[in-house]
Amino acid sequence: MDPETPEFREWAAKKIAEILSLEEQERLAEESPPEELKEIFHVIDYDVLPILDASGVAITREELTRMFAEWFVRRGSEARDDLQRGRESAQPQVSEPSRGTSSDAGRLLATLTRPGGPLRRFLRTVGIVIMIVPVLLLPAYFFLSTQLPPPEAPGVMTIAPGVPLIAPGQTQNYTVLTLSQPVSGSTLPVTLTTFSPEGLSFVLAQTYVPVQATTLIPVVMHTSASLAPGKYEVTVEEKEGSSVRNQKFSITVVPALVVMEHLKFVPEALNVARGTTVYWVNLDSMIGCCDPGIHNVDFTAGMAVRSPDLGTLDTWSFQFESPGDFYYICSIHPFMTGEVSVSA
Repeated sequence: MDPETPEFREWAAKKIAEILSLEEQERLAEESPPEELKEIFHVIDYDVLPILDASGVAITREELTRMFAEWFVRRGSEARDDLQRGRESAQPQVSEPSRGTSSDAGRLLATLTRPGGPLRRFLRTVGIVIMIVPVLLLPAYFFLSTQLPPPEAPGVMTIAPGVPLIAPGQTQNYTVLTLSQPVSGSTLPVTLTTFSPEGLSFVLAQTYVPVQATTLIPVVMHTSASLAPGKYEVTVEEKEGSSVRNQKFSITVVPALVVMEHLKFVPEALNVARGTTVYWVNLDSMIGCCDPGIHNVDFTAGMAVRSPDLGTLDTWSFQFESPGDFYYICSIHPFMTGEVSVSA
């Protein structure tokens, strides 16, 4: 049919009127939404908008409500159109005028595609939905990610013995820090830094560790003479690239300490006040080919007290309640001798 005919003009005017009517219904639905649309707006306010705000998506509540009001009205319009087509299927069909390239057809196309028009708004809606769907899935992704096992730590640090002993004013170097890389291996070197309380130093012989499976690092501990006995914590910070791991270790400061090392008691002679608890720790291991380096503390004068046999890093303590001079030996290695002088 010729687009210049009255029939085409009547058809085009009808379509434009339908579009204008839909836009008016959308405005009314947005301003005074029915119950079903109110529920959708409620979900937008309390579920969708907080997610969008957290993700930084630039979209306002007004844009969302306008989009869903448009969807709600057009869904109803499509349902009415389907019902009307069902009614007309039993009646003789009247051919709809074909679209030409006339000025009226151009005006109709311009109405449909004008900025803010139905087609443009539909395309914008599709884009917004495509953008929103991944955002709505982000909470599920983050929830699932928290259920996955955490990545392996940069390395595992331990010290031996597990709780080193030291006395006020002493320097001890029998502690060793072990740095083990994770099973997956590492491609980065490690930098170590220590943090200690005042009066106690915990110094690593090596603070830069190249890439390797396991490293044994000697530790030198020193305490001031005024440091009170008790438990103290030191922290070792491990940096591997951008990964940082902090490990805390306990150090026990005892009133008096004697170490068994190289078949000697060090110090050999110890002066303490009455009521002091003295600790012994065995640092020897294999001596020669056949001696496992087991020692004990066997008092030969002043009292009859003997410790159990002590293996490597084993400890034993005794509190001296009476003043006097107390001599002892290692009964396994009798040439190892020591003395504790207790003042009143």
